Amino acid sequence: MDKIKNRSPDFSDAGRAKRVDYLLEYADIMLKKVAKLYTDAYAGLPRGAWMLALADFINRTGFMVYEDG
Repeated sequence: MDKIKNRSPDFSDAGRAKRVDYLLEYADIMLKKVAKLYTDAYAGLPRGAWMLALADFINRTGFMVYEDG
């Protein structure tokens, strides 16, 4: 019980650096997992589907350009 009462969180610069390093490492791992899930999900699409998606993307970006005049 005394160990729990006397234990205070580490708010020093070293403790903060450890937490930041841990969060960056965790974020890196999570981003890699998401990227792998994404690439695995769409890896089997045929080339024609990608060309259609690209054409649709280009078409949609043209609608974002609005010239008032």
